[in-house]
Amino acid sequence: MAELEVEEKPVTAEESQQQESIFGGRDEPDFYIDVQTKTKYHECYCCHVPELAHNVIKFILFSFNVLFWIISFILVIIGIWAIAVNADYGNAVSGVLTPSLLLVVLGVVIFLVSFAGCVGALRENTYLLKAFIAIMGIGIILQLIFVIVVFTLNGRMQASLDRFFQKSVKLYNDDVDLKNIMDYIQHELECCGGEGPNDWDLNMYYACDSIAVSNCGVPFSCCRGFGVAHNNTQCGFGVRSGSSDNTINTALSEVIFSGGCTNRIVVYINENLSTIAIVLLLFFLPQVLSMFLAVTFMGQVEDEIEYWKMREDMEKRGYYFR
Repeated sequence: MAELEVEEKPVTAEESQQQESIFGGRDEPDFYIDVQTKTKYHECYCCHVPELAHNVIKFILFSFNVLFWIISFILVIIGIWAIAVNADYGNAVSGVLTPSLLLVVLGVVIFLVSFAGCVGALRENTYLLKAFIAIMGIGIILQLIFVIVVFTLNGRMQASLDRFFQKSVKLYNDDVDLKNIMDYIQHELECCGGEGPNDWDLNMYYACDSIAVSNCGVPFSCCRGFGVAHNNTQCGFGVRSGSSDNTINTALSEVIFSGGCTNRIVVYINENLSTIAIVLLLFFLPQVLSMFLAVTFMGQVEDEIEYWKMREDMEKRGYYFR
């Protein structure tokens, strides 16, 4: 907050004759006048926040938070729908940390943060704006740490992916969320299992010692040409019966994808680093920009609050504000 520049200048007779100009004109900067001593005190114009800039920042900040608000609603709706599907699938109890529940939690968190940003911008509430800035800052830092870990610790990332695929293979028939994720990854990346197709021996329905019709097989998403050349969902049943513990026979590789998904994901990331970087930039940019706008807007609000406090204090001391 800029300090007042005090200029003690007694009002002359000529200025007294131009009283209307002094009190009503707009040629001079704003000033206070002590009506008893007729002393004029000019104030620094930079104490005022330009109204247009203030309103523009307020509108953009509000718009960003409305966008986050909409995204949070979409995430919550998708998560609740997935939980309902899980319940119909007979798996309502086991989904404590399933992707559907994580979507709901993430949606609620984004809703609360964006709500603080919306109300803070509309009501010019510095407490809500500070809460919004703090949470956004923590969130951005955590996301950056996660991205750095993913891109730098390849060994640990591969180990984590292997654990994820092992769990997903075991629960493939019991958790519809993991089933859909596995089918999407295997079909789109043209891979099968974590380390390879033989990982499906961990599943009680696809194990070679299973009594199910799918024994010693793999899901349809491992089959080559599924959805294009054929739609046979039993295309992978029994295909691993001719393979050893660590290898897949050559003839079998023409029927299903023989590569593991862990290695395929690592290769995919390395081959598409520029695309992933652009996506991450587009993902982080709205968050960083909204936090920057919130900091700027909060500074403007605090300046205005200080300005009006100072003006009220001067008026109480007998100064007239033009």
